[in-house]
Amino acid sequence: MSLLCESLIGRRAELEVLTGRLGAPRGGAVFLVGEAGVGKTRLIREMVEEARSRGRVVLTGRSVRNRQATPYQPLTEALLAAFRQTGVPDDAELAPYRPALGRLIPQWHRPEGASAESAVVLGEGVLRMVDVLGGGARVLLVLEDLQWADPGSLTVLEYLVDHAGDGLLDCVATARPDPSPGLNLVRDLQARRAATVLEIPPLPDPEVASMALECLGGPTLPAGVNDILARADGLPLLVEELLSAAVDANGLIRRRDEWIVRSIASSVVPRSLADTVELRVRALDEADRDVPGAAAVLGRRFDLPLLRSMTGLSARDLRIVLDRCIELQLMTVDTEGYQFRHALTRNAVLAGPAPDVRTAMAGAARAVLARGPSRIARPVV
Repeated sequence: MSLLCESLIGRRAELEVLTGRLGAPRGGAVFLVGEAGVGKTRLIREMVEEARSRGRVVLTGRSVRNRQATPYQPLTEALLAAFRQTGVPDDAELAPYRPALGRLIPQWHRPEGASAESAVVLGEGVLRMVDVLGGGARVLLVLEDLQWADPGSLTVLEYLVDHAGDGLLDCVATARPDPSPGLNLVRDLQARRAATVLEIPPLPDPEVASMALECLGGPTLPAGVNDILARADGLPLLVEELLSAAVDANGLIRRRDEWIVRSIASSVVPRSLADTVELRVRALDEADRDVPGAAAVLGRRFDLPLLRSMTGLSARDLRIVLDRCIELQLMTVDTEGYQFRHALTRNAVLAGPAPDVRTAMAGAARAVLARGPSRIARPVV
């Protein structure tokens, strides 16, 4: 069952910045930085709807997570989507830029000489193309998931942002806060005041409760539902998915005009998240896949010496695996150490292995603890 919150809750200040960008006298750029599920795309959707209501042309593209990023994928996607409506423009002013734009537009692709065209020429060509597509009106370019963007796309985007104020272009893009070349670009543009950056935080508890009220359609939240909502960590996407998963698992049941929360609801993991986490764990080398499982037995935040003793890995090898888990969006690290990205991520990892494997992991943890602190491997400083 899908329980969706149609209203945009708790993002009034951010939305005012985005719609204000559309009303600014000159072009410019806004970047949204926040973790997955925090609502960046939802805010973008509101901005796009407003832009279209003003008669603006909207171009949208997205970077995709691959081991080897596809060159210029988000820019190519944005232009090709526009061409499905208008066809490829044949304006004479674009002729000098066709060799460079051939990297983005299949109809203009020419292997000979294209590589000699600089990124500056390509960036200027995209600006000229935007002007043509807009027909003399402002254009909104939306690029999502810059954390996965290829270097070429980032170079062109930097040129577009630097020159947006000279023309009719508004850029809005999203990135996750994890280290990446895309985030580096966002911070560089912010530092030299070439773009506005909005940090999108998780929702506070009252706004999470407001979301849940709209999803469930009742005047008050049912008793016990806060145990479900607490695991969402303030992420709007997880609020919706947790409630939907609880309904599907019969942990949240509607009887006449009220919802009943059963105890099973507090341990349900949304299927979509479980599948995503499973794929991320499988992306680890086969010999390393037991590490997140062992860590999950210890809790959301776990003790490294204890994990070392459970896995038998050296301090160096364990950190290599944990850093790979960070790359795969399973974990994070801060001044206090490593932890699972969300409580739900930990639950999904814990639910992944077969019951006998989980029992063995728990037994290994108990055995290490029974040997006493002096027997637990200590990190090498």
